[in-house]
Amino acid sequence: MFSAVPLARIYSASSLRCRETVEGLAATRGLAVGTDPVFDRSGAAEEILDLIGADTRGPVLFCAERSLIEDLLVMLGVGEQDPAPPRCRKASVWRVERRRGRVVRADYLPPPREQTPTGGPSSRWAVLDLGSTSFSLVVVDMDAREGWRRVLRERVMLGLGAHVSSGRRIPVEDLERAGLAARRLRAEADSVGCRNLLPVGTAIFRDAENGSELIARVEEALGQPLRLLSGSEEAELAYSAIRSRLEIGKERLFALDLGGGSLEFAIGAGSGAERTVSLPLGVTRLHAEFVSGDRLSEDEEQAIRLRVREVVADCLESFGGPHQGHHLAGAGGTLRSLARLMSGRGKASSHLGLDRSILARNELEGIVDRMRSGASWVGPGIPRRRVALLPVGAIVLSTLLSTLEREALTVCDWGLREGVLLEALSRKGGAGT
Repeated sequence: MFSAVPLARIYSASSLRCRETVEGLAATRGLAVGTDPVFDRSGAAEEILDLIGADTRGPVLFCAERSLIEDLLVMLGVGEQDPAPPRCRKASVWRVERRRGRVVRADYLPPPREQTPTGGPSSRWAVLDLGSTSFSLVVVDMDAREGWRRVLRERVMLGLGAHVSSGRRIPVEDLERAGLAARRLRAEADSVGCRNLLPVGTAIFRDAENGSELIARVEEALGQPLRLLSGSEEAELAYSAIRSRLEIGKERLFALDLGGGSLEFAIGAGSGAERTVSLPLGVTRLHAEFVSGDRLSEDEEQAIRLRVREVVADCLESFGGPHQGHHLAGAGGTLRSLARLMSGRGKASSHLGLDRSILARNELEGIVDRMRSGASWVGPGIPRRRVALLPVGAIVLSTLLSTLEREALTVCDWGLREGVLLEALSRKGGAGT
């Protein structure tokens, strides 16, 4: 679509979907993706036009959510003679040409036609991971022989795990937010022809005093039952995904999954974990319990470290060991965000590719020091609401590495959601139901 367009700049809103839409094109053109907080602000069309219109070197590509694009089109005067608002369906494109500040041409390019599966060997599946920090959706086309191809990924940051540490009840307004988020993500899956939705609930559903109310809200919004995972099931699914993704042969694996409400461990040498455990050390939970302000204090840092050391030491004593011969690898949104943050800061040694990165203990300590000093680090592809949790995640991981007497761990881009997909692929053979 853009092969013949000599783009001068590429801009994007901060959402994962928008960034992933343009990052491949930007890489082929040798361009950085420009971001700014204004790109995510409702009603900021005039400011955005001023910002992206200031570049006069050539054509500019801008990717954002539908409502914002529609606001921009109205501001530009596109469709002034048409009583209906400008069309802007998901994955569609508007090509607008301006001269001397006036729009001289505006062409609407509809989205590519979606191919809905017909129930053959390949079918479309979705996992809805309802977590303590966010609700996340991934839609894939699955095939028993060829694996899967990702179609869509979406996330809504909610931070429900904060309530487990303060009163243990989720407020009514947050129950409503959770229901709306689940309904929205269900609609996203439906919009791409997905017939098979696998919703799974994690620590927040297990630990909240009114977890049954949360389950009822979500199930009503989805129109189907929710699978409530135990901590052991979370660990097993994450282990399966990490083991499948990393090329470690028969090497023993110590897998961890750091979420918003809990931290899971699993160890083993084969496709299934031999031992699993779930610990109340999720980053959203710890942030709510220990961090009182915008900036992490030294006392708060030490309190988090003490909690992690105590809980992990007790666990490892019964978990078996030593684990020095195991490949140490982890999954979860916080780990991936920390890996992106380090690669975005020019730490070339930290980034080994999209499927695996290395986080070293000294790098994690550096993140904590800089963030505690008030530095604001926002890396590419990192949701803004997750940024406040990153120092807590870095503390948990660096303390864990210290306790295990390890200097680094591998970050895997597969985790719980991929584990659920692998399980479904194994049971269904990739066929629709």
